[in-house]
This record gives sequence, C-alpha cells and structure tokens, in this order.
Amino acid sequence: EFVIILAGINDIAQNTGYISVSETFTNIVSMVEIANSHNISPILCSVLPASKIVWKPEIKSADLVIELNEKLKKYCIENNTVYIDYFSSMVGEKKELRAELTYDGVHPDKNGYAIMEAMLLDVLKKIL
Repeated sequence: EFVIILAGINDIAQNTGYISVSETFTNIVSMVEIANSHNISPILCSVLPASKIVWKPEIKSADLVIELNEKLKKYCIENNTVYIDYFSSMVGEKKELRAELTYDGVHPDKNGYAIMEAMLLDVLKKIL
C-alpha cells in the first residue's frame, strides 16, 4: 500500500494563520511516520511553485516553497523515502508555476495535472 503526500502550500499561504516552514515540515514528516508505522509506503511530493498567493499577495511564497522543498528532499534522501520533484518540472523563470499549467498561479489546471500524473505513474511503475 502507498500514500501520496503533497502538502504545504496552504500553510505557506497562512490560510489558517501563521505557521513556519519548520512547523509545516514537521507536520509533513509526521504524516510520513504515521504511514510508515502502519506499513504504508509514503511517496512524498514537492510543493508546486507559487511566486505569489493571489488571495494573500503580501506573502513571499516563492522562497518559502523552495525552503520547504529543500527540507523535504533532504529528509527523503536521509530516510529512504520516495520523493517526486514536481517543482522542477513546473517552475518558470520567476519561481512561478508556469502560466500554461495553472489558472491562478497556485493551483494546477488540466495541463499541470497531466505533468503530475505522468511523473507519478513513472515512479509507480518503478516501485510496483
């Protein structure tokens, strides 16, 4: 059994109040550890690029996303956890989610999800 974990952008957007990148990272690691403790193999995904949060433009999200992704990737390497780097395949020159992959700069559209699906299927083929 597997669980796909893609989390963090809502925390970065502070949708329920301020939370640090470190706290967000700790929460995601908890999800991974809970899965592992139930013999469910986690597949951890990078947060998608977001150079600005349209509903909270004062938040400098681009660098926060990069910081969180660096922590997630390092954790996966150190803990033998599968990591899917959506960010690198979907980021533009200004650390944004490329315009052709999104309808609001944060959420993927059909084209964005097509990239994500292909990457996930490639990983699943290798581990199944």
